[in-house]
Amino acid sequence: MFLVLGLAAAAFPAGVCGQPVDGGADNGRPGDKRSTDGTGVVFDRDFAPAEGWIKPQEAPYRAEICLNGRWDFQVAELPDDWRPDQGKAPNLGLPQDDAWDAVKIKIPSPWNVNSIMMDRTSQGMDSRTFPSYPQRWDRVRMGWLKKAVTVPAAWRDKRIYLHLEAVAGWCDIFINRRPVGSHFDTSLPAEVDVTPLVQCGQENEILLAVRDARLFSAKGTYGSFTYPTGSFWLADAVGVWQDVYLLAR
Repeated sequence: MFLVLGLAAAAFPAGVCGQPVDGGADNGRPGDKRSTDGTGVVFDRDFAPAEGWIKPQEAPYRAEICLNGRWDFQVAELPDDWRPDQGKAPNLGLPQDDAWDAVKIKIPSPWNVNSIMMDRTSQGMDSRTFPSYPQRWDRVRMGWLKKAVTVPAAWRDKRIYLHLEAVAGWCDIFINRRPVGSHFDTSLPAEVDVTPLVQCGQENEILLAVRDARLFSAKGTYGSFTYPTGSFWLADAVGVWQDVYLLAR
């Protein structure tokens, strides 16, 4: 899980299988490298490892693959004829093969993490959690996330689940380009049985189609939210902001 410094720290606590890293340093673990000037340790992996979902006592019966780290990201533009506050979000078509962003998104983190509760023009917040993220991501309302993972052949006799600890927005889930489930919330977890679509012993593609929860807002007598909003920080967040696992049981 990622950590927003300052006032947002309580809203986004550190996760269990690792925190994405955006060019920082680490206290030093096996495999880390010393910086060229000898002043510190350079952390050059996707995320800082921590305890996983499966506890040691469960290891003989269950297995996991932590999917935190770098994912491909593709922006989806809102249609010109779409109108807000009607209670219906735009449809999100399939991603284009040649339109993935050159910048990888670091999961878990909303793609607009640098602008949550902040107006860049007035410098309303004191953090830039992921400075590598393009500023144009701040305004994106819909997008695709993609990750390739090799599923062990030893999982063939197990049920396999994709576990999303939290996604802010509507999330459609695809395995090898075939739909397998959906989830709509801002802070609660989702778990989908993907066994029929996973090819054990081979590389598999996971696609997440995420739409900003606010796209589903509808004007009403007592407000416009059509979904539980959770923390007020999450009212602005869009994307996967907690850990992602592939689990075998």
